[in-house]
Amino acid sequence: RPVFILTDFSDSMIFGSQLLLKSVQAAHLSALIAWSAIQRGDRVGGLVFNHNAHWELKPASRQSAVLKLFHNLQLAHQAALESKLDGESQTLNDQLNRLVHLAKPGSLVYLISDFHHLSEDMAKQLMLLTRHCELIACPIFDPMELSLPNVGEQLTLKSGNRQANLPLANAKFRESYATKANAQQTSLFQLLQKSGLALMPFSAAQPIAQQLKG
Repeated sequence: RPVFILTDFSDSMIFGSQLLLKSVQAAHLSALIAWSAIQRGDRVGGLVFNHNAHWELKPASRQSAVLKLFHNLQLAHQAALESKLDGESQTLNDQLNRLVHLAKPGSLVYLISDFHHLSEDMAKQLMLLTRHCELIACPIFDPMELSLPNVGEQLTLKSGNRQANLPLANAKFRESYATKANAQQTSLFQLLQKSGLALMPFSAAQPIAQQLKG
């Protein structure tokens, strides 16, 4: 069976507050899925992308296909770390459009992303895919995206030319942040499930093996 793995290394995935960057956890999960598929005798293909480029790999049944996928993961991630976020932007929507053409009917498709920019139109693309393929969405999240630590000081976040100050000592701010963040995550999960796919969320703060055991 063709197993297709989409791995997102866009700018919002290059973030981590505890164990790993979300992008690194995504790479770990992609590798685990690929090896498992080959051991079952399935064919492995992939679509890896960052802000500036994408890498495609047609499904193949040999170990070399997995190694090629790992090579693509490494190239895309290194480029993402070095990216200045200039040039034409690659988006998740672009990749879903590609998947509609790349994933053959009957394929098992894993979508590994934080889905930060998921829209109703993109959810419709997912619906098109679920008509012919089995989809499993693996949202990668970091605990700090859901709640802020009480460390008694202000935290300054920078991304390119943008900057935000978080008053972590302010209990009301932390409570408001957590309420909004958890509501957004719930809405995201509902939108994904509305597309007819299976949902398997993963945290970047714990090793994959521990989460699978849980």
